[in-house]
Amino acid sequence: MNMKTKHITLSALLAVLLFISSYFRIPLGFIPPITLQTFFVILIGLVLKPKYAFISTSASLIFQILFQGILSSPQFGFAAGFIVASTTLAILVNLSKKSWYTYLCVMIASLLIYAVGIPYFVLLASNPQIFAANSAIEMLVKILHILMLPYLIGDAIKAILAIIVAKRMHILLHH
Repeated sequence: MNMKTKHITLSALLAVLLFISSYFRIPLGFIPPITLQTFFVILIGLVLKPKYAFISTSASLIFQILFQGILSSPQFGFAAGFIVASTTLAILVNLSKKSWYTYLCVMIASLLIYAVGIPYFVLLASNPQIFAANSAIEMLVKILHILMLPYLIGDAIKAILAIIVAKRMHILLHH
């Protein structure tokens, strides 16, 4: 099997896994549920070339729009952030092979998910009063406390696992 066929096959497989992972969720009430999606987004960014990372996460988003109606959901921003994060990660991670740099790139990708997802979530929130505050700083702190803080430990664990799996996949794919 040539490399292009491997990339296309792996892109399709990872797109489907990312889509399927959206069905396995731990609901947290009015905030986005915990899923394995960030694991697969990071894995996609670490394993695929930028073009294929973009295609893979875009395909998954299209599946979510078609089969889950996510477009009108506050979670759509996070799903759109997956495209930005995986593609950016795929670009950045190839600039250096040092472990510390890989971890830095993964952190940047994770922050990009929040940077795209949080504003969209706040914009479409069914109860915007939960974000009410006396100042812009207070509102920002409240938003980050509600939409980012609960996920950081889980995201860190998923990121580390994705890095480990990506290293194993690179060994398997290049032999």
